[in-house]
Amino acid sequence: MHLNKIKASSIAEVVIAMSIIALCFGIASIVLMRTTMVMDNFQELKTQSELHALIWESLIEDQTVNWTDEITVSEHEQQNGLESIMFYSASGKVIWEQEFLGDDD
Repeated sequence: MHLNKIKASSIAEVVIAMSIIALCFGIASIVLMRTTMVMDNFQELKTQSELHALIWESLIEDQTVNWTDEITVSEHEQQNGLESIMFYSASGKVIWEQEFLGDDD
């Protein structure tokens, strides 16, 4: 009975090829995750920019702001007369938080 033996170099080549393939999959998954995060951050930045544009427009025209359906405003008064206004997106994520000193009566 004659057995065909696998050469040691063939096993090493298979191991090296498999490790290179695993490395490529790992790098591809990291690139995919970072691309997805960049898109989320870009959407967040876009929403913040729209919010700032609405605020500046209302300040220039000296009018009240007509908030879009995508932005919710919440006012809070904190300790020591410090007040804050929080702006939320439709998903409930905080877009912007503005803190300022309140009026002392």
